[in-house]
Formats: sequence, structure tokens, C-alpha cells
Amino acid sequence: MLTLQIQNKEIDDIFINKFQSNKDKLIDFITYSLKQSISNKEKIKYAKKNPLDNIKQLKYQNNNEKLSNPFADITDIKAYSKNLRDNSWR
Repeated sequence: MLTLQIQNKEIDDIFINKFQSNKDKLIDFITYSLKQSISNKEKIKYAKKNPLDNIKQLKYQNNNEKLSNPFADITDIKAYSKNLRDNSWR
């Protein structure tokens, strides 16, 4: 189900008059417009970001060794994974 809320009166009038409030016609129109823009090989303009400027470092203190490796007590990976699969279906 598609819910469309149009708050612009001009766009609402176009939707009512041109598409007769038919969402399928609107979706076809949007799809056609997108295909045309792609077929015209228009380059999408975007601002390049420097990844180093957007890095956030998390600082924490590791006071509890058990929290840092919750799988330290697992000795048999095959049995552990089989147990997980069996329990997930029950």
C-alpha cells in the first residue's frame, strides 16, 4: 500500500488533474523520468568528502577482560554453532 501526502497545493493540483489521483500513473511517470535522466548520462553532482575529516574515535577503558572476548570459553566451534542452529529453530 502506498500512502502519499502532498503538502504543496500546486503539486497536489498536478497530481489530481494530470494523473487523476492514480498512483500507478504517477509511479510510471517517476520511473520514466528517472530512466530518462540515467539514459542521458547526466553526471550526478555530489561533494566529495574526506574520510579522515569524518572519523570519530571511540575511547574506552577495558577494565573487564571477560567483556572484551565473550567467546573465550568456546573450545569446540562446530558444536557451538550446531547448538546455536538447533536452538534458533526451537
